[in-house]
Amino acid sequence: MSEEPRVTVSRRARSALALTLALCVAGLAGWRLSRPRFDWLFIYVMAYDNDLDRCTAPITDALTRAAREHEGVAVAILSDRIARDGLRQTLITHDATREERLSTEDITDPRVLRSFLDWASRGASARRHVVVFLDHGGALDQMGYDLRTSRVASSDPETKWMSARATGDALRAWRSGGRRDVPLVFLQQCGRASIENLVNFRATSDAVLASQREVGACNTYYEALVATAAAHRDASARDLARAIMSSDRDYTTYALVRGSALDEWKRESDALVSALIDGEGPSPTEDSVAALRPCFTSGIERNYDLVQLAAAAAAPRGEAGERAVRRFAAWVHDRLVIEHRRRPGAPESAAWCGVSAMVPMLGTLLDLYSAQPVYRESRWGALTRALAPREIMVRPRRVAQGR
Repeated sequence: MSEEPRVTVSRRARSALALTLALCVAGLAGWRLSRPRFDWLFIYVMAYDNDLDRCTAPITDALTRAAREHEGVAVAILSDRIARDGLRQTLITHDATREERLSTEDITDPRVLRSFLDWASRGASARRHVVVFLDHGGALDQMGYDLRTSRVASSDPETKWMSARATGDALRAWRSGGRRDVPLVFLQQCGRASIENLVNFRATSDAVLASQREVGACNTYYEALVATAAAHRDASARDLARAIMSSDRDYTTYALVRGSALDEWKRESDALVSALIDGEGPSPTEDSVAALRPCFTSGIERNYDLVQLAAAAAAPRGEAGERAVRRFAAWVHDRLVIEHRRRPGAPESAAWCGVSAMVPMLGTLLDLYSAQPVYRESRWGALTRALAPREIMVRPRRVAQGR
């Protein structure tokens, strides 16, 4: 029998093979280190340096129980309270709680929010994220009422609020910086489902959940939401929103709005505005909305259901106005609003679409909001100005809290 041929490996080949194996091992180790530790990170911003301070402890307790029960979930909380100095940022996981006190008292500063978002992401790297803002909702651009802060974040000089526009900017920067998967942003505040407010949150998440009406406190959905996410690693925004709407007892109406549809707002609203105020024919006036019932009121601002407002404004244009409203309403119902739910027994209009639009009781108030994207980037302000009164006899002393 002939001998089997001998296979020899050169020293150079052996070195190359060893290097390849070493790189594979290092790559595997690096992948394990960079792999997200959690399936979900729930991020809560509690601007409770006001009369809602009483809700901080029960909400934190509910979220702590939920995180302790589910290993794949982490919860990060930024809280502002009346009875202590400085903000607190807290990270809660299955087996530990980590808390840090910040030197600042100013939760309205968007830089504080961005720093907290980065801190939470580093402390609990996760595949997917849900971001929730709690507190009062006020006038346009006002979310999160802060009694103790050194800066004014809104156009109203008598109050101290988080700015919705600046908050949206901070969320977009955080999300794009890490290519983060964010199915849901939940604005757990009164009256935040106005189109003017929602446009500020474009590209922050797959969908935004908010309310046309008042939202109560302290709310009852926290553990059910976390349990739903823990049981479904790929839960959609609708799955998460349904968990909230099915288990919360402290709300009147919620609407889930599709994030990508907010990018279509300019096209759809400009078509409607052009049909109602351009060309020949009577234009809408403040009398057009006189019979409508507001969904939410804050000081001298009134929020009406978006589709009802459009229909009322279109009435003077007759059949042409009706055609424009039908097209606009179809977009609202089929594209913008994913789901709209009223709490059982809530005495709200079944005809509401879930999204509102603001009309001030003084037309010149719109000048203060010229930088808002909903006005700067579309013609919507022209319609709103046509519907707003030109003057008001009695000016309220301050913008009331929305909740």
